Amino acid sequence: MVLKMLDVRKIAGAFFAASLALALSGCSGGSEYTMLFPEIGVGDKKEIIRKEKRRLPKEPSQGVIAMFVEELVLGPQTPRLRPLFSRGTHVEFCFMGGNDLYVDISRDALFELSDAVDIQGGISLFEENIRKNFKNIENIVLFIDGRVVNE
Repeated sequence: MVLKMLDVRKIAGAFFAASLALALSGCSGGSEYTMLFPEIGVGDKKEIIRKEKRRLPKEPSQGVIAMFVEELVLGPQTPRLRPLFSRGTHVEFCFMGGNDLYVDISRDALFELSDAVDIQGGISLFEENIRKNFKNIENIVLFIDGRVVNE
């Protein structure tokens, strides 16, 4: 009985060590993207934009761009950074038509809450994030609650 318990601990320890080694080596099978978000609490100073690295699956079921857009709209993982749109904003649709990207986000984006960027700043950073990560996209058409907001 004692011998079996030691074997289980060795196997669990080896599994943990292998998982940790894979995670630290960056071999998790995903692609790394850089997202830009403004920093909280800069006061009267010019808004500081910070980078946040995000690893996404190489071939997600909804497509790479759609997953990137969903992650971007969800906001930063780093606590000191501000989301582009109000909390609760979600993607209604996201698809490519040729080299054009069409994205509709929920009306929650219109509510300017204290933690989110103002709507124009959010739209501008949204477009910048997509252009920096996906060079093949020529035009981005952003809708909020079914209405075009960036033409």
